[in-house]
Order: sequence, then C-alpha cells, then structure tokens
Amino acid sequence: MKNLEDEKNIIAYSFKYDLQFLYTKPGLFDQQIAYLTWLQKLISEIKSLDDSRSIVLELFLNDNTRTTIQLLNKTLPIDSYGLIINNTSRLEEVLNFAKEEDISVYISQLDSEIYLANKQLDTLDLLLKNWQNERSSSHLSFDGLLDFNGNKKLILADIETRWGGKSNKMDEFQASILKPAVPLYPGSSNVYNAVILEDNAWKLASENNTELKFMWSLIKNDTYGNALAIKELEEGPQISIEIPEQYENYELLLTVKKNGYTTSSKTSLHTPWKNNCKKKAPLK
Repeated sequence: MKNLEDEKNIIAYSFKYDLQFLYTKPGLFDQQIAYLTWLQKLISEIKSLDDSRSIVLELFLNDNTRTTIQLLNKTLPIDSYGLIINNTSRLEEVLNFAKEEDISVYISQLDSEIYLANKQLDTLDLLLKNWQNERSSSHLSFDGLLDFNGNKKLILADIETRWGGKSNKMDEFQASILKPAVPLYPGSSNVYNAVILEDNAWKLASENNTELKFMWSLIKNDTYGNALAIKELEEGPQISIEIPEQYENYELLLTVKKNGYTTSSKTSLHTPWKNNCKKKAPLK
C-alpha cells in the first residue's frame, strides 16, 4: 500500500462477502465469523495507512441482503456496499432501507441485458458487469460488451443509445447455427452452416453477402458445462469440423460482424436425442 499510495487510479479498496458459495451450513457460520474478524482488523489497518480512499464491500442481492447489511454495518467500518445483481426483485427494498439508514449503497455488478430491460435503473449509480469477454488459462466468460477480439457487440450499441452519448440506430441482425442432423463419431467431419434471420425467416448465409463476416470458434467445456478454453477456426458462412473425442464437452461459437458490431450464437456440436415414444401397456 505504501508503494502505491500515490497511484491516482486506485480510488477504493474492495472486498467481497460471498462465503455462501464456498462453504455450506453449519460450517459456513464459523467461516463467516472468522472472515469478519479478519476483515475488521484488515480494514482498521488499511484506514490507519490510507484514510483518503473508501472501503467497499460487495455482496450478492438476495432475500437476506437487507438483514446482512444491517448486521455488517454495526461491526465493520464500511464506507459503501456494492450490490452484485442477478435479478432486481429485492433491489427497491434494499435501496429504501439504505436511504432510511443513511448507508451508501450502489450497484457494483449488473448484467447489461438486465440494465436494458429496466429503464428505472438509469437514476442509480451502477457499474455494468463486464467490459470485455474474459479469457484465462482455465476460464472463459461471454458477458462482455466487447468480444474476445475487442469487437463491439450489438448490445453495446443499445447501451450507447440509452446513455445518450451516441445516437446509434443499428440494423439489428440475428444469426444461428444449423447443425448436421446425423449421429456424430469422433474423427469424422461434419458441416455446420450459419443461418441469418431475414424477413422473419431463417435463411442459409451466403458467400455473396459481403456486409457480413462469419467467424467460427471451438469451445471446450468441463463435465459441468463450464467453458475452459477457446480455439479460433476458419471464417466463412460454412465450416467443416473434425469431431473430437468426448464431443459432448464441446460447443461451436459463431460470431457475425456487420458495420463494426458483432452478434454471436453458441451451440453444442451434437443434437441431443430425445425419446418421445410412449411406452405401450403390456398385452394381457
């Protein structure tokens, strides 16, 4: 901290209160007590070294958020609480409580689609969840306003219009992937096609459509469906894929670019088989 005390880009010290995702009851309670004891000492030490920057504690918005803030505010010298929001069902209740108690609360993580669906959020202090899709050695996220290559997504055009900084009336375009209707076998090659929604009908994308750029990527997931790695493939409205071993753990990502903005579609390599046949009653 002493080495970075003159760094103007550091505006606050932020911590998370999310032990419920790491531990289960009854052990959760012991971990919470230990964490709060440690955090109390740490915050006191931070404030003794740097009292010019705020201390922020982030927590998920849920049915218990109001009670949690009420309890934490009695034991920790927190300057502001950041709400991580997956849905807005309890937001008004928590904000009203914070106003009554004169507690500083803001939205520290909000999904862009939730923001666009709720115009009343424009009056609040908030941070959108992710600026760009994230890629690390063992994790991928797809919720950024920019894709992995830094291209602007269509949803960013909607946000630019909403914020009034730019009148951006984009021609909305939707893309999807047409999968082969055949069984898959590791080592075999199968063709996947891009389809575009035109005049309320899905149509095969054409090489002649020079307005659109089609980019394909292969995503590897773990057995729980969490994305681990991504590999960029070819460009074009159609692609031939060599089916990998354990193809159930792979997905195909299609990214379509038009006028500087992108939209994407993601699907499994195979079409899961569903048995819709009804069992006949045994003959008597």
